[in-house]
Formats: sequence, C-alpha cells, structure tokens
Amino acid sequence: MRRLGRVLALGGIAILAIVVAVVALLQVPAVATWAVNRLVTFVPLSPGYTLEVGGVGGNWLTSLQLRGVVLRQGSRELARIEHLGARYSPLQLRGPDRRLRELILDGGTIAARRGPDGWDISGALQPSGDTAAAGGDFLVDRLTIRRVDVAARLAPDSVARVKGLSLFGRDLVVGDTLLVVMDSLGAEIAPPGEPALWFTLAAAGEATPEVFRLDPLRISSHRSDISGHAVLPRSFDVPRMADRLDVKLEARPLALADLASVYPAVPPEGDLTFQVGASAKGRLVTAQLAARLDIAAIDLEGSTVVDHGAPSVYRIRGKVKDLDPSRLHRSAPIGAVNGEVEADVRGETLALADGNASLRLRGSRVADTDVRDLDFNAALTRGRADLRLRGHVLGGSVRATGWARPFDSVPSYRLDGGVIGLEGTEAVARTLAGDEGEPVLDLRFRVSGDGVAPQ
Repeated sequence: MRRLGRVLALGGIAILAIVVAVVALLQVPAVATWAVNRLVTFVPLSPGYTLEVGGVGGNWLTSLQLRGVVLRQGSRELARIEHLGARYSPLQLRGPDRRLRELILDGGTIAARRGPDGWDISGALQPSGDTAAAGGDFLVDRLTIRRVDVAARLAPDSVARVKGLSLFGRDLVVGDTLLVVMDSLGAEIAPPGEPALWFTLAAAGEATPEVFRLDPLRISSHRSDISGHAVLPRSFDVPRMADRLDVKLEARPLALADLASVYPAVPPEGDLTFQVGASAKGRLVTAQLAARLDIAAIDLEGSTVVDHGAPSVYRIRGKVKDLDPSRLHRSAPIGAVNGEVEADVRGETLALADGNASLRLRGSRVADTDVRDLDFNAALTRGRADLRLRGHVLGGSVRATGWARPFDSVPSYRLDGGVIGLEGTEAVARTLAGDEGEPVLDLRFRVSGDGVAPQ
C-alpha cells in the first residue's frame, strides 16, 4: 500500500508538472499563437472561409486576449478585430450555459456584401445539423465594444457606412432569445450616397424577453435633430407584449436636404418639424403625426390591427393646411392643398370590408387647377364601395356617382358623372347653342374598367 501511495503521489506530481509546463509554455507568445491557430481549425467554418489570429496574451486560466483576428473569404478580408479580450472562470465554461465575466472588442472593421443569397459574412459558419446538441446559452456579464467601422455594400454602387461604433452593455444572453442591457450605444452612420452624409446615433436601452427599448434615442446631423424614445414589442401576437408599444419622436428640425440624401425624390430645400407617436391597446395600434413645413401643417391619426390572421381594421382622420405637394416630392405638382380625410373600414378582409371614407377639399389649388370645394364619399358594403363626388373645380361644378371594388384581386369600377360650366367653355357653348341667353356647356362622362386600364 505504501508503494501504491508513492506511485499515485508521483503520478499526481507528474500530471501537475505537465499542467504547469503547458501553462508556462502558453505564456510564450509564439507558442500561444500557434496553439490558438490550431484551435481555430475546429471552428465550423463554411468552405472558402478562413480565420486567423495574429497574437495571443493572457494567462489562459482566467483571461485570454487575441490580437489581429481576421476572417477571410478567399483572398477578401471580411472582418478584422484589433483586440478581443475575455475574462472568465473555467468552471463557468462547463455545462449547457457558458458564461464570460467580461468580453471586450476594441478596434475592428467589417466589410460585408449583399448578394442573391444574402450577406456574405452571415455564411461564414456552417449551419449546425443538430441544434439540440449545441444547447444552452452564451452569457456575458459585461460587454464592451469600441472603435468598430462597418461598410455594408447593398448593391455595386450602394454602400452604407458605420464608423466609431461603441456599445457598453451587460447581461448579454445569446440563445433562443437575444437579451442585453445597453448602458450606451453610439455610432456615426452614413446612408448610401456620395458625398457621405453622416448622422450621429446616441442611445441607451435593452432587449428583454418582451420588448426592444431605446430610451433615450437621438439621431442628429449638422442640420437635423431627432430625439425621443422607442419601445417595440417582440411580437404583436401576444397582447401583453403588444400593449408595451410606445414610440415618441420629435424632429427640431429634420432638414429636407438630409431626407433627400436617403430618399432622392424629396426636394432638398426647407426644414420639416414633426412629432410622431405610436401606442397599442391589445392588437389595435394607433399612430399620430403632427408636422409643419413653413406655413403648411399636417395632422394625422390612424389605427389598425396588427396580428397574423386578424380582421382588417383601418381608421384614419387627418387635416392638411396650405400644403404644397411639390415640397415633398419632385414629381408632385405645385399647389396649395387644404382639406380633411376620414375613414373607418373594417371586416374579415379588405375584400369583404364595411365602412365609410371621405375626402373634403376647400380653397385648394393643384397645378393650374383651382378647387373651390370637393367632396368625395365612399360607403363600403362587403368590399363594394358606392361612390359619390360633388364639387366646384375651374369655375364650374362636377358631380359623379358610381361604384368600385378596389380590394379585389382584380379591381373593378364604374363612374358616371358630368361637368358644367368649366372656365374656357363659354365659347364652345355659344357655338353649339347660339348667342341667345347664357348657354352653359354640360359634359357627361362614364369611366369603367377592370384592373388599372379604364374602358
């Protein structure tokens, strides 16, 4: 027994010596780098992708630092991380849930391209054939990301850019549901276009099992300033999640030149101020917009049901005052629109919906057409809209009645009406009726069709 004990003691000492020797060797940078590059060969990369590590530090038992981590697809560099550090307890790396005390990513670049099959960088890892075997979550107590630049090529001539991305967070959980608390999130963002126009993003928030929250949220440029908060439910199918919807944003102002850099159809002159909000009660989502552009004012409120398979419900009520359509779209005519819109439509589907919709214009002008007043009403029954139009346009009066099925797979419609006393028709009326009295030209029309081409 004494000999057996001596053998076991010597064996234990030998194993301990081997462990100490291995750990000591791993403190040598060249050995550590070689070992890590051997380990990364076990990462399940897709064919054509490679992963390299330029340098390694740390004691391996409780911390590890990687330098110059590079992901390539063929000869093209997809991502480079200058410094990637982790602190951990070996005991917390065992079991189904693997936990890091801290993860730091300091300095990096990402260059991604979108192709017919999606983003190239998203295909770096082979999909797991056995998701159950992977199991568990990956947890990080504290997360720090600094100095990351991203170039996302959406098309050959369209690149969105992010520079200086920083995120300070905690309680990160990567699993079936992504969870994280973001103490701060910041970046400079440039939408596609040349020269690049940079917007500054500053926010804080969290991803919980029920919502994504950004509060506060601010997006600004040297001309624009948008601030507020946004709480977005993960699912509108669950009433308690849908009720959490809460969006409030205010622009003081949004320069149309900045909007035009994202949507070129918008003319770049002027500043738009607005307040926008959204909330929910059950599955019914309500949004409000109050906007001002010079002397123009737009006030809208709309509601709809958001859920898979839910009945169709659309409500809208709004007013427009002194709006020049050409200020919002390059192809829109110059004018001044004053009016109100109201609609309440609901049904199992839109093609079977019931309800009412109306549009009223007063004292408006569109291009060279003066619209003194115009009333358009639609009464829907089982998807069929009975139409009625009355108004005064170009010095005359217009009237029409008819019907339409606008929500069928192939829309159909019929409209009968007339126009009396339009400006410029006096000479035609006298030619047709003679010079006696005050003849007025009465024009009748009918428009009908299926699809978008009238007959």
